[in-house]
Amino acid sequence: MGHIEFETATLHAETDLFTKPAQARVITNFIYGEEKELAIVSSDEIPFFFSYEGRLLGGMKIDKEATLSGELKRHMESFLQSEHADPKKLDCYLGPALTFSHNPAERSLQEQLIQKGYRAVCKRGHGVDYVDLPLLNALYLRELGIPMENIEISEYGTYEIPYLASQSAGKEGENITVVRLK
Repeated sequence: MGHIEFETATLHAETDLFTKPAQARVITNFIYGEEKELAIVSSDEIPFFFSYEGRLLGGMKIDKEATLSGELKRHMESFLQSEHADPKKLDCYLGPALTFSHNPAERSLQEQLIQKGYRAVCKRGHGVDYVDLPLLNALYLRELGIPMENIEISEYGTYEIPYLASQSAGKEGENITVVRLK
């Protein structure tokens, strides 16, 4: 995708199957800069990365509460303003994370999201309500003017993919997603 490439592997304490690259800076809070590689260690949270014009790399780890409070949108809006950045020159990547079918939600939360214009993230199956958190973050990015073709949501769900760690699925370990500038 654009200016970045990524890989995800699972960290298992007992086997140490994957070691983070020496250059990769491991992050949790929102950050950006002249980094060449960044890494996020997660389980069911959403790793988010972006590059700007192939020279700046940034990201953050986003949990459910941060998603629902719009934290990503606030941080990216601040980035765009402070850097006088053109949103069309951003490449963004979300995931891997829990897919919507593993994010049950109260009907009242869905109603709030629908009132705010986020009907697309509200799902229902077998009598259970769900919220699609990766999609909600993608919609926040779209509201900032980032074209959908510049936003990639990982096709990998941490719950479903056997080799990815997921606390919700009772799978031990953590995932490390590493992003590099091309």
